[in-house]
Amino acid sequence: MAHWRLSSQSRQNLLWFNVVAALLLVGVGAWFRGLYFPQDFLVVNIVVGVLGLTALPVLPERTGLKFDLLDGAVLSFGLSYSLAVLAAVSTGDAIEQCLRVWTYVLYYFILSRSLEGRVRMRFLSQGLVLVGGVLAVWGIMTVPGWVSYSNSWNSVLSSTFQYHNAFAAFLVGIMVLAAYFWLESERFWAGSLYGAGLLLMGFALGGTQSRGGYLVFLAAVVGMFVIYPLGRKRMVWLAVLNMFAGFFLWGRFLRAVNGKSTLLSVLILVAGCLWAIALTLAKLRWGRISDRLPARTMKWAFGGVLALALVVGGWAFLRHGGDVLGTIRRINLHNHSVEERFTFYWDAWRMFLQRPWLGYGGGGWNAAYRGFQSYLYNSTETHSIAAQVMVEAGALGIAVFIALLVSLGRSVYRTWRALKGRQAGERTYLLALALSAAAIGAHALIDFDLSEGTVSLVLWSNIAALRAFSLQGERAGAKGGGALREHPPRDEGRSRKEIRAEKKKKDGRKESGKAGVPGRGKERLKAGENRVKQDGGNSLLGSVVLAVLLLAAAVTAVVPFAIRSAMGAADAAGQALGARNYSVALQQAERATHSFPFEAYPWSQAAEANMYLALSGSAQGSSKAAVSDIDRAISLAQDDPSLWRMKAGILVNSGHAAGAYAAAQHIIPLAPFLNSSYEAYGAVAMDYALTSLQEGKKEAAIAVCESVAGIPEKIKVKVDNLNPFFKRNWIVPQKLEATPTIRLQADEADLLLGDKQVASDLKALTSDKTVGPQARLWLAAVLISEGNSRAAEPMLQGLNPQQRTSVGDLAKQIGSLAKG
Repeated sequence: MAHWRLSSQSRQNLLWFNVVAALLLVGVGAWFRGLYFPQDFLVVNIVVGVLGLTALPVLPERTGLKFDLLDGAVLSFGLSYSLAVLAAVSTGDAIEQCLRVWTYVLYYFILSRSLEGRVRMRFLSQGLVLVGGVLAVWGIMTVPGWVSYSNSWNSVLSSTFQYHNAFAAFLVGIMVLAAYFWLESERFWAGSLYGAGLLLMGFALGGTQSRGGYLVFLAAVVGMFVIYPLGRKRMVWLAVLNMFAGFFLWGRFLRAVNGKSTLLSVLILVAGCLWAIALTLAKLRWGRISDRLPARTMKWAFGGVLALALVVGGWAFLRHGGDVLGTIRRINLHNHSVEERFTFYWDAWRMFLQRPWLGYGGGGWNAAYRGFQSYLYNSTETHSIAAQVMVEAGALGIAVFIALLVSLGRSVYRTWRALKGRQAGERTYLLALALSAAAIGAHALIDFDLSEGTVSLVLWSNIAALRAFSLQGERAGAKGGGALREHPPRDEGRSRKEIRAEKKKKDGRKESGKAGVPGRGKERLKAGENRVKQDGGNSLLGSVVLAVLLLAAAVTAVVPFAIRSAMGAADAAGQALGARNYSVALQQAERATHSFPFEAYPWSQAAEANMYLALSGSAQGSSKAAVSDIDRAISLAQDDPSLWRMKAGILVNSGHAAGAYAAAQHIIPLAPFLNSSYEAYGAVAMDYALTSLQEGKKEAAIAVCESVAGIPEKIKVKVDNLNPFFKRNWIVPQKLEATPTIRLQADEADLLLGDKQVASDLKALTSDKTVGPQARLWLAAVLISEGNSRAAEPMLQGLNPQQRTSVGDLAKQIGSLAKG
């Protein structure tokens, strides 16, 4: 595939534009609940898709895309989610999730090819640190009410994010980068800013009250000691003191806020910033005097100061740690939150075994988990990126996910080895990027942080920067440099005079090239031929990859417009249904289905509107159209029990009792821990039993009544056989039990089967507000069937004329299905 060529300056401007655009997506997107909600992330889909269409054709150099294993794993990740759409249980959700994954893939390719040079890479990382600092400060200021943001502070700090755990993971990833820049800064003002930002982010991390965030933070601190060379580890202690100072000050700050002491709250923040500035000054001074004093003296001096700081800090933390200390004490494997996650993972594994190859498609967990849950809980997320990929993309997706992790580790290791003994600072920066990505990824293994687009974009920014590191080495190797740097080091034996002479020689060559010197033109042509020969093997693969990326970019840029239009129409249809304006609801629902026909919800809205219009006698709606619409909805979301309930209701109202019962049989298996599932099945089943009885289908009626009569016992056995671990973690107020509605349906079935002993239970149900009238009706029918019409009269009081008329028919049907 031919690539468009830009002038050198235009290309450099484009590279800077892409980097700035990436930072804006992270920074601005964070203010929209961390891009958690689909309607917000659709804007990111469009922006990244447009960037891909404009940037990808011109980003490749003469050597092409330079496709490697990491690129292949990232591309395969998008392809695996595309294939999963074919097996999706919720097509609309799968398409939206597929677009989200391709957005990250495009973001990675655009950014990794735009980060040419260390200046851009550091600019990106510094920009992320700035975003993290601003969000931390904003979140802190919402606690005392100095600024406002909905639900930023609600006993836990989430700032502008939807969930506090995601904010914690975001902070830990950014803090690793901030610590690197603070330790490497040589200017007092820059170091002070990094230090203050690092302290304030630690401050906000304490406010998140995220136990997983705390654990990952401690692991990241250990990682910082690992990535820094031996001579720099002492300085890492200063960064740790800075971060932990903010972390521990949170409890004192919160007490000041609760005490309505604004002055003390401000003083605590100011004191923290002054502490960061003092540590910055100490770091700079330490670096200047460390070479002048004996190593033994420096070691003891540093150790003494550090020990004193740890003792004082530990005492202050134990005395004033507040909520932070309480959260740390609650970290254990027997905590409900931890145990519940194990349940999620177990249920995800059971789902995987049911569909092992391509999974359930994007959004598959939320669409189908009700049918696999071990007990009743409400969770739209798996709380683990690994479990999510396993459920959504099956074995193919998890294999690609593992390949992505392995290839990323391989890329970091190879780049690290190439930098060995040459650029210690660059090696540390490489490992800091890797540690930042690892911190976010580690927390994503135990929570659903990556469901918030901002956290995912930060993670992919780091991965793209790591790939850019290796790309620079490949460029250097192609130019004959053989090193991962753009400029030769000063210590390779070249004098300043030789460097100036070489620069002058290069300038002369440029002028000769502009003048059109034939010899120089031949040299360029020859060099170009050599490069083509060197990289020609990758040209076909690069062209194919570029074509796939451009196609993905086009789809990612265009399809979200249709989805947004459908969302707007569906919202309007929902409002119209609530207002019982069924004509408008039908129009809006049909508009939504035309805009994006792969979402089940608008089709169900159209079915509901058609049903009510048909029942009202309006010519605009029809029961046939309602059945057609609900069938289309079910084909797009086959594991949604609410759609099967709706289909059963539509068929009952249309007079198709047998079809309604067939639809109702899907309800309980898809949500076996919801009482509403048994109630919906029982209502449709009893209607079918009575219809079958009238049609003379006695055997069918008996089978249905026996199944309904056995529901209370079935529920009891299900609850009694529940694992004690699951019983302990069932905290949802709603319990699986035989509700009055379920009991009444079972009593009705027993009466048809000839068991009149349930009359006592019917009498108890007559006082229930929901099923009382129906219970009195059946109790009256029992009395009439026994020849006691006088006793039945009080039961009929308060019933409508239609019910009073039907009591005689019910009395005749009691015992009509008795065996023998």
